[in-house]
Amino acid sequence: TDQAVYKQHTRQSREQEDHGADITTPLVTMTTTRMLVATSNTGYTFEILFAILAAALLAFVYKRFFVHQKRDAARLPGPPSTPFIGNLLDIAKMMAKNGGLLYRVHEEWKRLYGKTYGFFVGPRLFVIFEKLEDVQEILVKQFSNFTDRQPMDFIHASLKKALVNQRGNRWRHQRSRISPAFTTRKLRSMTASVSSKTEILAESLESYSDCDEEFDIFRAYQCLTLDVIAQVAFDLPSSCQSDPNDVFLAHASRFFAEMPNPENCPPMAISLLFPELAPFCEYFHRKTSAGGRSEAWLIHRLRAAILRRIDNPEPERIDLISLLLPQDTTH
Repeated sequence: TDQAVYKQHTRQSREQEDHGADITTPLVTMTTTRMLVATSNTGYTFEILFAILAAALLAFVYKRFFVHQKRDAARLPGPPSTPFIGNLLDIAKMMAKNGGLLYRVHEEWKRLYGKTYGFFVGPRLFVIFEKLEDVQEILVKQFSNFTDRQPMDFIHASLKKALVNQRGNRWRHQRSRISPAFTTRKLRSMTASVSSKTEILAESLESYSDCDEEFDIFRAYQCLTLDVIAQVAFDLPSSCQSDPNDVFLAHASRFFAEMPNPENCPPMAISLLFPELAPFCEYFHRKTSAGGRSEAWLIHRLRAAILRRIDNPEPERIDLISLLLPQDTTH
């Protein structure tokens, strides 16, 4: 009997094991199938991304070669250029030899290619005219076709809305809106604000004259200029002339001292070669350089002053903000 019970128990155990195997097998199969599907989807995703990147690269290369054919199509002479950097390398080499003078580069090119020629900075074509009749044709007779300026890519997003960066009808409309704020009568209305700052300069110069010593008058006029701008444009109480540690003076001085150019600012050089990357380069420069942070501080301060004046108008106050706000219909 014990032997019969043992056999029955063994048989039941084998049946349970077989039953469990039957349940486990579909689960393993389903899991394996899902893994294969996930792997397949990941592969398709990478293929799609690769195709998009390849198409974008081909479009970029085609655009560069197409742009560099414009000079030949217009039959303009000029120095040989490459599709990606244009003539920047030539300009850098020539300036390294002539003491960093750009005008000597153009003198050399004029000697080689004549008074009308074209050269490239990255993907942009620049045409030089020196003949008086050509200049008159562009600036007078066909001025309506040449109203737009070169787009400025390496600037803060807020400054892209400035008048100098507008194009076409938007430039005409914006200029006509702000022109009434710069009449002689309205500019004279700010004389009192300017006079109060010039009185500080006069007192400062008088103190220097009493000392009978040399001093940097250029620095004194710089501080006067910033003092006037702070009061009539930024609505900011400042003491640039009397306090060398004035916050507005510190940020403005740092901004102008570290104003970027392609020679000392790699992000700006990259934006010239690849204008498509200019917003990212400008953002990187603004976040990582002292001059960029000062620029952001100045823009933030001006925006805050304008918003404060919109919310709390001061009719008795006369400055650029009060003159320009009535011309603005967007707020």
